[in-house]
Amino acid sequence: MSNKLQRMTKVRLAVVLIIICAIVLGIFDMPQVYDRAIDFANAKMQTSFPHFTNIPFRLGLDLQGGTHLVYEADTSKIAFGEKGDAVEGVRDVIERRVNAFGVAEPVIQVNKSQGKWRVIAELAGIKDVNEAIKMIGETPLLEFKEENTEPARELTPEERKAMNEFNKTAKDKANKALKEALTGKDFSEVVKTYSESETVTDNGGDLGWIKEAGEFGKLFNGVSKTEIGKVAPKVVETDIGFFVAKVNDKRTSGQEIKASHILICYKGAESCTKETTKEEAEKIVKDLKAKITPANFAKLAKENSTDSLAENGGELGWFQKGQMVKEFEDVVFSLAKGAISEPILTKFGYHLIYKTDERSVPELKISAVFIKTKKEADILPPTDQWKVTGLTGKQLENSRVNFNQSTNAPEVALQFNDEGKKLFAEITARNVGKPVAIFLDNQPISIPRVNEAITGGEAVITGNFDLTEAKQLTQRLNAGALPVPITLISQQTVGASLGSESLQKSLLAGLIGFVLVIIFMILYY
Repeated sequence: MSNKLQRMTKVRLAVVLIIICAIVLGIFDMPQVYDRAIDFANAKMQTSFPHFTNIPFRLGLDLQGGTHLVYEADTSKIAFGEKGDAVEGVRDVIERRVNAFGVAEPVIQVNKSQGKWRVIAELAGIKDVNEAIKMIGETPLLEFKEENTEPARELTPEERKAMNEFNKTAKDKANKALKEALTGKDFSEVVKTYSESETVTDNGGDLGWIKEAGEFGKLFNGVSKTEIGKVAPKVVETDIGFFVAKVNDKRTSGQEIKASHILICYKGAESCTKETTKEEAEKIVKDLKAKITPANFAKLAKENSTDSLAENGGELGWFQKGQMVKEFEDVVFSLAKGAISEPILTKFGYHLIYKTDERSVPELKISAVFIKTKKEADILPPTDQWKVTGLTGKQLENSRVNFNQSTNAPEVALQFNDEGKKLFAEITARNVGKPVAIFLDNQPISIPRVNEAITGGEAVITGNFDLTEAKQLTQRLNAGALPVPITLISQQTVGASLGSESLQKSLLAGLIGFVLVIIFMILYY
């Protein structure tokens, strides 16, 4: 009897302990229920029982919502034994970027599967998924480049021979097409037989209406005297190939202006590399206006204009509406032929405009056979104006936002590490009096001229950006560049509503399980 009593006592004690644990865990899981009960008891019994200390949960991705991103790292250019370290470096950079974005306790893992390295990022609670993806994947490529003075490579004898043979074959083909077209053969059939332009072969070689100022300028000039409905009597050679053309119609439309200009840019104007202030530029252009005439315009343009057209006397050629900035266009189209404008201001600086001619725009409706040719530029690699110096964001120690003492404009100050200091000193020493370009993501953002060698390891980016853009650039640079490129190969977004639903279902399942356990124990014992 005593054994049975002891056994029943143990069972009751176990049940009581389970119930107590369940109540404690329930309060821990849903403290607001306990707090409401305590508030009711305190109000009725005039007591002051405390609320349960609310311990914040660290909800996972499935409950809190967020995004699960999988990136594949391109380690093809990394030595075999260094691939793991490179991908770990990617993980560290991504973690810094995500922390800067404000994601609490992100989970960033490295995984290798079937010889491919992957980085997995779980960002719980993230609200702007697209912005997070952009921040993780972007590689802020900061580069310092100097002018490329190396002569362009010439074609080898073999390359030139192959190019000449190719072009000779193309010309023979064009002459054969012309011969057939001139004998009266249906032009659309000639196009189908000979043309190498897939885009117009199916519509009889129709190029639509072309103008002298457009991409088919040489073709226009080559057939402009041909009568409507006739095939031009000669093959027209252009920069891209040979044309056999038929003139289907002619017309005039709109107005075309021919003009020259003098540009005086100033520091802060778009594409300007001069140190001239806006006030100085305004004075220069007013002084020029006081002495300029149609006769001396080209001479003064060569001596004073700050753009690339100065050598040609500032001549702009023929242009139509929509091809110039609005301030420039409004003046030149209202200007009398042969007149010189007052100084006008655009985003590029101050201009003086000399309107030399105007005309209605002639247009031709053309059908053509196109035979492609090759030129040196198609074979040789393009010659870049700038060449890399080896100084990049990898040697960057830190960056910060400063304000220019003269203009109070925001600028980004850069501090290099020891390797970067040495490189920067060497670069500035050999480029005194020359420009050194600062590129970000392959785009020039500042092209300052070096006045003297800089040995302190500090540089300043002065771009046309506001404070927010300067802070953003600083944040990106300080986050660091990715050691290897990465590609997003998988994205799974979990909405907060799904997390809430999962939480409710989990609680219900736990409650049902608890009740079933209690019922089982009572019935069993």
